[in-house]
Amino acid sequence: MGETSINIILGIIIFLFLIFNVMFRKKRADKTPLGRVVGVFADVSKNEKMVENFGFHRGAGKLKTGSWQRNNGRIDFLPQELRMTLSRTFDMCAEVNERIEAARKFKSDSYMAGIDVSKLKEPLAKSKKGLSEWLQENMQNPEYMPKRRGLFG
Repeated sequence: MGETSINIILGIIIFLFLIFNVMFRKKRADKTPLGRVVGVFADVSKNEKMVENFGFHRGAGKLKTGSWQRNNGRIDFLPQELRMTLSRTFDMCAEVNERIEAARKFKSDSYMAGIDVSKLKEPLAKSKKGLSEWLQENMQNPEYMPKRRGLFG
């Protein structure tokens, strides 16, 4: 086996390790309360940008709801009002996604013209503000921080 073959094999192993690490990083983050909130915050921020630049054609991307769907039952430590705002916001996002999916299914841009994404601006902004404030208040709270394990447990 030549030096080039060994380098190629090592490169492939490193590449596979990086892909594995990236794929499971999100799952590890969702195990901590802080990670769950950061994931929902990222979805809200992404949706806010998508609503701002929404194109009324069936090629428009769907709004992000994955973190909310994974974590909505596991964020009971958030204030009740914020959880209600998030719930209403992501219900509205799901409704928009259904309309986008219908437009794709029927290959019709007229379905897209009926979507009112402007009604999402205020709930997304309110959700983002509430999550941002909670994160600022609790970023250093040991109760929500990931549990770090030492060398001996």
